[in-house]
Amino acid sequence: DSNRSRRGSRKYSSRNTPKVGSMSVQARRLEKRQKSLEARKIFVHTTKEGLHQGATYVLACPSEESKDHWLDALAVMLEEDEEGEEEHASRWELTRLKLRALYASTTCQVVVALVIFANFLHEIVMAQLNPVPEYVSEIAEEVEACFTIFFFIEVTFNATAHWYHRFAKDVWNWFDVIVIAVSLASLLEFSGGKIPGLTVLRLLRGLRIVRLFTRLKSLRKIIDALYHAVPAMLNAFALVVIVLAIYAIMAVEFFSSAAQTAEYDSFAYFGTFSAATFTLFQIMTGDGWTDVVRPLFDFPELSSFGVGLFFISYIIIVSMILVQVVIALLLQEFDSIKADDPTEMLR
Repeated sequence: DSNRSRRGSRKYSSRNTPKVGSMSVQARRLEKRQKSLEARKIFVHTTKEGLHQGATYVLACPSEESKDHWLDALAVMLEEDEEGEEEHASRWELTRLKLRALYASTTCQVVVALVIFANFLHEIVMAQLNPVPEYVSEIAEEVEACFTIFFFIEVTFNATAHWYHRFAKDVWNWFDVIVIAVSLASLLEFSGGKIPGLTVLRLLRGLRIVRLFTRLKSLRKIIDALYHAVPAMLNAFALVVIVLAIYAIMAVEFFSSAAQTAEYDSFAYFGTFSAATFTLFQIMTGDGWTDVVRPLFDFPELSSFGVGLFFISYIIIVSMILVQVVIALLLQEFDSIKADDPTEMLR
């Protein structure tokens, strides 16, 4: 029995006691993993004179590729921050940094976006009540004055926080300034001063809702994608116009004088190049195109097969292929904007 217990204890100890070689392998693996983790860390040190007051931030990247991406993004942001700024920030610059952080906060942006949307609803209500009763008009002028003062304060706050290069580089900021300037001029007119031509400029107040694009990142991406897709879309639209012109010329030759009755006159639809172009554009949009095409099958002068082949080929080429190419270009631009923005993770 004693021998058996000794053998069992030896087997148990040999099974549960790790070997020296395996321990060294595990230690090397652990050390290698720690070194790899340390190599993928990025230490961001801030100055004591800055907004973060000397704080240090550690970014643990999941891979070397991710680390390179972060370093490129940080380099881009540092280059933007160093433009026109001194090495050590003054007290006024520190104040502007704090104002910039406050203005960029989610709470501030949401409040401004809600006020813009409320102003848009106000414009809708006033357009619906046209002609506006006198007592409602007085209340609307006071509400409009409140909106104008709020937007003036908001633009002033934005200009102070981002003055000068950051504010001037953004086209949307200049759009805000123009809209607010027109609103202030309109407010002066309400107070008694008459400004020539202001009635037309007051129409720009309805464009305040466009300022919402600067507050909502998803909407701004759509506008940026549309802007960058303009060259490619112009080529696609040029191709659509060329095909449309070719079919318009053929439609004038085929249908201008082939079908004329009291109920249907093909000359009104295809008598001239401009009329045929507009008719084919109507067919491309799908607006009542059967009322234009279906009567052509009833005239013996025209081949039913030829009429069908003409319009079916046109719809397939223009509506089903070329228009879809324009949509594909937009989708491609949406993907490229997200992929080409190195600071996407930092914003």
